[in-house]
Amino acid sequence: MEQDSQEQVPAPPTLAVVTRDGAVESSHRGWVAISTASGELVKALGDPTTAVWLRSAAKPAQTVVVLESGAGERFDLTDAEVAVMTASHSGEAEHLAVVQGLLERLGLSPDDLACGAVPPLDRRTARELERQGERPSTLHSACSGKHAGMLAACLAQGLPTDGYWRPEHPLQVRTVERLAELAGVERTAIRVGTDGCGVPTFTLPLAALARSFARFVAATDGPLARTRAAYGRQPKLAAGTGRPCTTLLEISGGRLWAKTGSEGLYCVGLPPAPAFGSEPLGLAVKIEDGSTRALPAVLAAIFDRLGVWTSEQRDQFLERHPTAIRTNQRVVVGEIAAGRGLSLRV
Repeated sequence: MEQDSQEQVPAPPTLAVVTRDGAVESSHRGWVAISTASGELVKALGDPTTAVWLRSAAKPAQTVVVLESGAGERFDLTDAEVAVMTASHSGEAEHLAVVQGLLERLGLSPDDLACGAVPPLDRRTARELERQGERPSTLHSACSGKHAGMLAACLAQGLPTDGYWRPEHPLQVRTVERLAELAGVERTAIRVGTDGCGVPTFTLPLAALARSFARFVAATDGPLARTRAAYGRQPKLAAGTGRPCTTLLEISGGRLWAKTGSEGLYCVGLPPAPAFGSEPLGLAVKIEDGSTRALPAVLAAIFDRLGVWTSEQRDQFLERHPTAIRTNQRVVVGEIAAGRGLSLRV
């Protein structure tokens, strides 16, 4: 959440509670916004104008800018490459192979990526690197695909690749403008900061962020539809082993178009929900304390109440992302459950 330090804002509702032996041990507050592509806010929990830092939730919009640059045609970008550009990937072998292949086609190397060399998100891969005495490279960064895409866009448009990550670079200026268009806000409503990987990141009102995700689902052609289809058809590349984004894309065939942000932000492009009409929807959830542990329970409760998945899909999701609280002996003694503030009644 992005707020001025002196600003007093109402406390958001409790979206999840953590219980132990029948008593509440802790809770997670947050905001929810659900919007149509046309900007109709069909449901909000808490203040939907709350500004949030997008972090990795900006990647779909950033991919659109890459595709609109002409890079898709000039470099014959594959669905796998478009998916990895949009991903916060886990740095597994298949992710690295796609990014490396794109860089080679661009005539570039991992040294040209400004994302920094950081350990992969996938723990098994990180342990194997350590076991072999190898250091992580820029390819292992969850954002290496995004950075490779930005370099492709620069080359396609004849823009300098030097400093491509700086906010004043023409590519980044265009990204802010395009994000404003997708979200239906004025450019001046977006605050620009610095993401963990070094490129600009942005704030949006939560409702506007939800609207932007609905627009990806509603698109029938062009860069938005290409981004949605490529990312949705490549669940493993979209995140990685054991990740909620990958699970949701896999179990729904891409209909639950899920993209994590950071610090408890999660967005999903949704099919029409019976209770809210015939239009596709966008969902944005922000957990106030930045925790991600509440998200499986919160998302499951929202999908249940919207009627956008089957009971089988629900079971598959919660089997992979359980909400039970267990002892060291694996005995269930509590759970993370939807809180009283998570009401989506029509």
